[in-house]
Amino acid sequence: GLLDGVAMIRSVALRSADHRKAICCLLAVEIADYEARPVLDQVRLTQTFHRLLHESKVDASSDERVSVVGEGSALLGFFADAQECFATALRIREATLTQYRDLSLRIGVNLGQAEIVTDEFGNPQVSGVAKRDTDRLMRLSPPCQISVSRQFFEVLARAAPELAHLLEYRGL
Repeated sequence: GLLDGVAMIRSVALRSADHRKAICCLLAVEIADYEARPVLDQVRLTQTFHRLLHESKVDASSDERVSVVGEGSALLGFFADAQECFATALRIREATLTQYRDLSLRIGVNLGQAEIVTDEFGNPQVSGVAKRDTDRLMRLSPPCQISVSRQFFEVLARAAPELAHLLEYRGL
C-alpha cells in the first residue's frame, strides 16, 4: 500500500540523481565487421575482446571513468584525463598488434559533453552528441588505427605533447 508507493518514489528519485552531464574524453572500441561474422566466431571474438579489455584495466568503472562494455564493442568515458584516455587506446591497439593479432579493432577518441545515467540495474549508460560523434569517428577509422577528433587532439597536445606527436593529421 502506502509504503510501497513511498519506496517507489524514493527509487525514482535516486535514479534521477544518477543522471549527469559531463565533459569527458570518450574512447570507443569495436570489433571490425563483428555483425558479418558467423555466430561461433562472434562468441570467440567476444571472449578475446573481454579478456583484452580486462588486461588493459578498462573493465571496471571508477570515479574518474565510466565503462560500458557490450559483446563486440566498448565505450569508455574519462572525466578529466585525456592522457589516460589516449594511453588506454594505445595499450589496446598495441595488444592487437602483438598478443591478440586475430582481433581487428576500430578505435575512436573524442572530447565532448556526454550524458551519463545509471539504468535500473545499476549499469552506466552514455548518450549525447559526443557519444554519437565518437561512434561515427570509430566506424570511419581503419582497423588497427586510432582516430581522434580535433578537439581531443588540441587537449592532448597541451596535456601530453609527448603523446600528441604520435598522431598524424589527416584532415576532414
